[in-house]
Amino acid sequence: MTPVYIQDQWSNIDWMQYLCLWEQLPADMKRVAELVGVQERYLARAVRSGSGCAGLRQSAAAQARCAAVHRRFFAAMALHELANEVPLSTVVKKYGCTRGVLQSLQQSAATFAGITCIASHTHTHLKALCPGLPGEPVPER
Repeated sequence: MTPVYIQDQWSNIDWMQYLCLWEQLPADMKRVAELVGVQERYLARAVRSGSGCAGLRQSAAAQARCAAVHRRFFAAMALHELANEVPLSTVVKKYGCTRGVLQSLQQSAATFAGITCIASHTHTHLKALCPGLPGEPVPER
């Protein structure tokens, strides 16, 4: 579970490394990436230009959202490695970041997961008290 603002913590992504990691992803993980909005053409464009926004005919807000999706998925891949108990030093090398970035990422994700869990439980209790409350809470996009 990655916080929506996680991309702000990871500003320097090696897009070539990202594309290489993308190409090595199993089909099921690529499918998840595509479902959340990651596009191989964006990664290829980012490798050529240094940022994936070059050449896109989108508003600045749409470009920022697109960049955020790709940065967030990159962070999620690193978190996935850590959750699977890959050594920190291996993840640092693979994703081209510092130990501090990964430790901050883990802390942010843990805090976000805790807040989400509490919000979900609170909604369940409120629903019991107020039968007219609509279904499950849905995060904003």
